[in-house]
Amino acid sequence: MKWIEEIKVQIDQTEAYNFENILQQLFKDIQENADCEGLSKAAYYHDPGISGFYMIHIFWHVKSSKEQWSRLGLRLTQILKEFGWVTHSVWIESKCVVPKD
Repeated sequence: MKWIEEIKVQIDQTEAYNFENILQQLFKDIQENADCEGLSKAAYYHDPGISGFYMIHIFWHVKSSKEQWSRLGLRLTQILKEFGWVTHSVWIESKCVVPKD
């Protein structure tokens, strides 16, 4: 089963630089301590038009899952709540289309 956790964060624009540094450290920790079975990829994005808007995607590929959220996603959500407004959702892949070459 493939699924994605999506964490959206909105912070004060004046804190964007500091927040980028925090995200970089969190992602370094994820990479160094990747004890998350089934973790395929984690990435964060920023809104190019509005400073202070970020989105994190955590990609999972597991045989099955009884959990709605991962411990990693919940941990990141708790940490990021200190900096602003946060939403956390889960999306299970229903169908995937890959374009032909």
